[in-house]
Amino acid sequence: MISGNKLPWRTAAECIDCSLPCPSIFASSAEIWAEHQLRAVRPLADATMARVARGMKRYVLEAERPFMSI
Repeated sequence: MISGNKLPWRTAAECIDCSLPCPSIFASSAEIWAEHQLRAVRPLADATMARVARGMKRYVLEAERPFMSI
């Protein structure tokens, strides 16, 4: 039996390092370089933009309690 031998799940908050720079997905390559000195590929791939749009629709526009971080 495997139960009892597995480690407990870690939360996302334990794994995410908030001290790392995190440029907006909507910022241009030039804006990201100017603010963070990081190279970024822009525009984002079509599949990535489609995932962003689906997430916005699901979690912001159509959600009973929309998630928005300001």
